Amino acid sequence: MEKEQKKADRITLFDIDKLSRKYMKDNEEEVTNNNQRMLKTISIIYFVVIICYNIIVPIFFNEWGVNYIYQIALIVHIVVLAVILLRYRKTTRSSREVQIVSAAFQLYVMTFLVIVSVVPFDNGQPAVYFAPIAMGFAVVFIYSFKTAVILGIIESACLILTTVIFK
Repeated sequence: MEKEQKKADRITLFDIDKLSRKYMKDNEEEVTNNNQRMLKTISIIYFVVIICYNIIVPIFFNEWGVNYIYQIALIVHIVVLAVILLRYRKTTRSSREVQIVSAAFQLYVMTFLVIVSVVPFDNGQPAVYFAPIAMGFAVVFIYSFKTAVILGIIESACLILTTVIFK
């Protein structure tokens, strides 16, 4: 009898996903506004970090070796930042659009981290920033449980695959 009660009290991954989808549906406007606000904020922070890295590192930390990847990232992110700020400056977009753009932005930033981790090819530096940023993204944007897990698996698989191939 006690075993059956414990089994009935257990929450499964399916239950967690169902609850997260219910929360997102019940609070659709709040979730959309939060994701839209975070998308703008993180995009600006990422821009400042890339600018600082391109300016400060060559002056004070020559051995870190800022290479062409960071300049390419800066140019690409200027375009991404402009699109995000223009598209999401005042009006609230559809929930579906904001979810897709948030996930695409997360994958975009993680792709840059993967590239930085494996280029230049002779650099043996591990991707020390990858895991904390991936975990940060998991809680910054509001995704359903299933979407968060899928994004995490894609990001981790890309990091592992490129690390194995190029190092």
